[in-house]
Amino acid sequence: MVPVVCIRKLTYNKLYTTISNKIHSKFSILVLQYTTTMDAGSSSNNATDIFVYMGEDSEVPRDVVSARIHPSVKVIPNGAFRERKHLKMVDISEGVVEIGQYAFSYTMMDEIRIASTIKHIHRMAFNNAKARSIILPEGLESIGYGAFCGGMTPPRFRIPPRITTLSEGMLYGCRYGMISLELSEGIRDLTSEALGSCCSLRNVALPLDPINIAITTTTFQGCTDLEEVFVKTY
Repeated sequence: MVPVVCIRKLTYNKLYTTISNKIHSKFSILVLQYTTTMDAGSSSNNATDIFVYMGEDSEVPRDVVSARIHPSVKVIPNGAFRERKHLKMVDISEGVVEIGQYAFSYTMMDEIRIASTIKHIHRMAFNNAKARSIILPEGLESIGYGAFCGGMTPPRFRIPPRITTLSEGMLYGCRYGMISLELSEGIRDLTSEALGSCCSLRNVALPLDPINIAITTTTFQGCTDLEEVFVKTY
């Protein structure tokens, strides 16, 4: 039977010590798995109201509510939808490969559908954005500095397997929304302040090889509601 550890309401210093002891003694700790759901059929507009974004030559209306990124667009340019305060839904079509810097920063989306072809999300892409429903594709290869910082993420958030390091400030200051975070097998480095001050975060699933994990006392600093951390070997 696999030993299980449940860490509840510890200070981050004590939390770090507890995790480190388990890692260095090579204990197996059961990972708490989460599922991420998204209502793929939800939309605040009819199809006739959807703005189709064709690339840099497309001027995005300030009052846009629903948008679809055309398959011919390979890179969503820097700041393309920045500060579109009325934006509620975005559908990124298959074929799009990159999301540029600040592309959706300061928006308030209920749903964003990210194509499986997306490989790179650049720095600050969703900075101070509210994204109630978002699933990162399995083929995602990089997430830039502060990509989701200061905003609101879904209650359950999963990092795909090809991401090996959480970039500096990636989820820093996500004060609302995210309760559970699942990190996939590819993660090796948790030394950056990627998760700092995530006040609503309660549960973290770390499916990591205990020998290779890199963690510091600041990894969960400011995560005041953190109750449970689970790690398992594989």
